[in-house]
Amino acid sequence: MTALVAVSVVLCLAVGLSTSSDAAAPFGPYGGGGGPQEPGPAPTLDKQGPFITAPGGGSKALRLSRAGVLVFALGPFREDVRGTVSFATTKAVAATKRRLSFGTKRFRAGIGKKAKVRVVLPKKARRAVRRNGKVRVRARVVVRDFIGNVSRKSFTFTLKRPK
Repeated sequence: MTALVAVSVVLCLAVGLSTSSDAAAPFGPYGGGGGPQEPGPAPTLDKQGPFITAPGGGSKALRLSRAGVLVFALGPFREDVRGTVSFATTKAVAATKRRLSFGTKRFRAGIGKKAKVRVVLPKKARRAVRRNGKVRVRARVVVRDFIGNVSRKSFTFTLKRPK
């Protein structure tokens, strides 16, 4: 029986369990911090949507390419994101007497990266830009991080006809 007690004491010491009344010692018998620990602060959950920026604040003038492609830059982003950008005129265009939709495009961007969104304008939109020389356009941006937080922002800029 005494051999069994001696073996259990050796096993307890090897594992780090206390064999005497010093069970309340905060760092265990070897001072290694293996004893019970107080819980730390709870991890904070990211509940804020991604921060959206556009070069020049999005208020500058952009030029349409000869092929009818609009290039809109966003970022850099502080986290991995995915999103959509939709483009439409702010007012009714004189040629059509209606607001024109230029299209919607999806994008992805990594941490510290910019996203260049390229949209090919429909023929009606290209014709309106060519006839008027310039058109005020609103870009509506919806960005979602990979946790699911959403941010929305609008940018208004002037779209000029190609040279």
